[in-house]
Order: sequence, then structure tokens, then C-alpha cells
Amino acid sequence: KFGDLVMSITVQSRAVFECFGILKLIIIVVIINHFLACSWYALGTASTRGVSWLTNSEEIADESGLYLYALSFHWTMAQFTPAPNNFHPTNIEERYFAIGVLLFGFTMFSSFLGSITSLLTHIRNSAVTRTEEDIRVREFLSQNRISLQLGNRIV
Repeated sequence: KFGDLVMSITVQSRAVFECFGILKLIIIVVIINHFLACSWYALGTASTRGVSWLTNSEEIADESGLYLYALSFHWTMAQFTPAPNNFHPTNIEERYFAIGVLLFGFTMFSSFLGSITSLLTHIRNSAVTRTEEDIRVREFLSQNRISLQLGNRIV
């Protein structure tokens, strides 16, 4: 039973390790988007021409800083994914920034998606390998006429 426990913990710890890898990737994306959102907000407040994504919409004129941060964060997330967004660049500085973020976001999203796919494939392959090993052990026990009681202790 101790061997079963050790094998169970080992298999589960691999899956947990892979899940932490996915969580780590998500946290990295959130941190990058935080800095980009702060930059997008700063760019909107620092407009020298008086027109920016912040001043171009009446619906956000009296909103709190937290709401504006949420809009900025949503804008950056929309640049990384095919999500819709109601706020767009309104001056040349914002447009250049948006182009840079789109290029960066495209490569980040592709890399992120590839990493997640790789981690999930690894988890599936580990589960398949474990199942195949279990099947081989059961076949061996059956072919060698190992008693059911001993077989259950082994498996």
C-alpha cells in the first residue's frame, strides 16, 4: 500500500506540476498586460493634442481610476486575443503604440497558446503512459496466474 501511495503521489504531483506551469503562464500574461494597460492609460492622459482614447468618449468622462484601469486592461487583453473592444487609438502616438502592442500581442498569444497546448499534451501523454503500464501489469498478472489477492496488492 505504501508503494501505491508513492506512485499515486508521483503521478498526481506530475499533473499538479504541469497545472502550475499553466498557472505560471497565465500570471506572466496578466503581469505583462498590467504594464501595457498602465502604459495605454498613461498615453491617454499624456496626449499633447488634447484628443485621446480617454477624452474621445463621453461615457467614461466621470469614471473612477479603477474603472479606467479596467478599460485599459481590457484593451490590452483584446490586443492579445480576438476579443472585441470599444476603445480605439485616436491620435498618432496611440496608433503607433497600438501597432506595437498588436505585434507583441500576436507573438505572445501564439507562444502562450503553444505552451499551453504542449503542457496539456504532456499531461495527456503521461496519463496514457500510466494507463498502458497498468494494463501491462494486469496482463502479466493474468498470464502468470497471480492470485487476485496478491494482484490487488501489487496494483
